[in-house]
Amino acid sequence: MIVTRVEMTETEIYILYGLTQKFCNDFINEVKDITHTLDKLGIKGVKNTLPNPFKMDKEIEISAYYSIDKKQVFIRFNESKNRKFHFTTVYGTPIPFNIFMFETSENDTGMSSIQNITLQKGEMKFPIDYSFITSLAGFTKRLNNIKEFALDFINSNRDLNRYKNEYDKVSYLAYLKELKEEMLKLISDENTPELVIDKFLENHPVILQRGLYLDKFKHQVIMKNLLGKYEHDLKPDLIAYDVLNNKWVIVDYKRAKNNLIKNIDKVRTGFKVDVNDLENQLFDYLEYFEEKEHREYIEKEYKCNIKYPEAIGIIGNISMEEQDAFNRLMQNKPRWFSVMPYNYLYDSFNRYIEIVEEIAKMR
Repeated sequence: MIVTRVEMTETEIYILYGLTQKFCNDFINEVKDITHTLDKLGIKGVKNTLPNPFKMDKEIEISAYYSIDKKQVFIRFNESKNRKFHFTTVYGTPIPFNIFMFETSENDTGMSSIQNITLQKGEMKFPIDYSFITSLAGFTKRLNNIKEFALDFINSNRDLNRYKNEYDKVSYLAYLKELKEEMLKLISDENTPELVIDKFLENHPVILQRGLYLDKFKHQVIMKNLLGKYEHDLKPDLIAYDVLNNKWVIVDYKRAKNNLIKNIDKVRTGFKVDVNDLENQLFDYLEYFEEKEHREYIEKEYKCNIKYPEAIGIIGNISMEEQDAFNRLMQNKPRWFSVMPYNYLYDSFNRYIEIVEEIAKMR
């Protein structure tokens, strides 16, 4: 059997070099910006929970290795006096000395991390402060969502840092997995009452904190009808700060029933009335903040200065067959309005759990 050696052109290597350097620089800058944002929100000490290169405002030396035949990317971040970037193409495992093997399919987007270790082969040493390895598909996915990747990196380290011994970390991970299973049962049953979902999310804030990157929760805020514009006071399920997009958002939960879209794959495909009603309800909440008197009231009563908030409606489930139609319909919705299907929230929360599990192995 003749095995053909996989090759890359100089142009392909140059492009990958540039993309990898951009990813690393953007990732480092996003981590700094997010920790600064959290600090301004009163969430202190986040930097101290991160791996060494990211704890201080020091420069970082980056070493990136790309395996041409395995299509895997390995990136190492080490403390340094100056920011440096090195890029090397190799064959076989991209981790030097072949000490660790990362087996994955070409389309697998999973990731493994290594930190606080020195690899050694004879007299050669390879110190690692923090690093990760993923497939080219996994790297591309993170390249397109750098801020989300940085937030997942920060949140998982921040959460695990609360637990100083192995037993507590294992217990926290077990709690997350139990929560995931309970959530799946609730959102898979169309008959689950709206109030049950409301209380479940309120009692387990980690789901929205890590699944939607929200913080500074304000539950059951009473928006007083000071100017008589509404029939009664308004009471959204949740007001929170969206760390991903740096803005306050108003969140409302509805039932997790399916079939949010009518006439799927037919003419006049559109959202069902449940989604349109949710949009109108959330618009009332947003409109409330257009009045100075209302903004001042909320700031005085709830200690949050909210201007130009946006809205997230959590409702229903979207199947794989409906995803294209859902994305197309959302393009016609106003920018302030986001729809988060429960199964999308579940997937996002599950991704956080996988990252926590990976980081827990290293500590």
